[in-house]
Amino acid sequence: MTSTTPRTGPQLIAYADRLGGSVAQVAALLRGPLAGAFDGVHLLPFFTPFDGADAGFDPVNHTQVDPRLGTWTDVADLASDHAVMADMIVNHVSVDSPLFRDVVARGDASEHAGLFLTLDRVFPDGVSEEDLCRIYRPRPGLPLTPMTLGDRKRLVWTTFTPQQIDIDVDSPAGQAYLDSVLNALTGAGVSLIRLDAVGYGVKTAGTSCFMTPDTYAFIDALTAAAQARGARYWSKSTPTSSGRSISPRVWTWSTTSRCPRWCSTRCTPGTRRHCVAGWRSGRVTR
Repeated sequence: MTSTTPRTGPQLIAYADRLGGSVAQVAALLRGPLAGAFDGVHLLPFFTPFDGADAGFDPVNHTQVDPRLGTWTDVADLASDHAVMADMIVNHVSVDSPLFRDVVARGDASEHAGLFLTLDRVFPDGVSEEDLCRIYRPRPGLPLTPMTLGDRKRLVWTTFTPQQIDIDVDSPAGQAYLDSVLNALTGAGVSLIRLDAVGYGVKTAGTSCFMTPDTYAFIDALTAAAQARGARYWSKSTPTSSGRSISPRVWTWSTTSRCPRWCSTRCTPGTRRHCVAGWRSGRVTR
């Protein structure tokens, strides 16, 4: 059983395959040669596959531990005596995800069609050049890739690369998907959750689609959902430009500079936190 004692000491950050070779071996190191050195560990992506196009930040299956690294039982065992942080990749999945491959094959007839974001979902009344140029992207060019879904050519939202397909986080399918990831993580005793690429998760027409008021609403909603599932206190909160905290329990690594290489979120001085009601409420006002 996962310990309920808060842990606020040093936290190790590592890929399981690079430190020990598996989740179980990371646990063995923390209980053996590193015993007493760390209160917790941030396991960088250990989902299927951990060695994808973006070093695990492009999950084919976000609810499965890569079998080469272990199982959820191994994660739960590690969480029994160390606080475990894991990444929740909220913005996208791998282009090789079975869910997206079904949409490629069947188009709108796929039961997963609502999960993935296309241009018309954000701009149902059409889009102008000004609208497109306003969108912030951490790569050259536009965050859109032409793809054939079923028998239709569509512009699919791909914020990072064409190998990473953006989720429509505002749709019922997107919310259900994120719920399933939260359930998998917290069900295995993960008590600290880093929201990867969360700054890009919500696309709102007429904005930069990055760290907008709707983004902060989304962060608040995810935080509430995680806390409801038992995600516990993280001792260092993330300040916004207003000096307020996004969340003491769900860590976003939202800093203005010197972010880790693998962090996709880049806050800007103009961003602010906006208070909203929960994950299932009528939060979205496009």
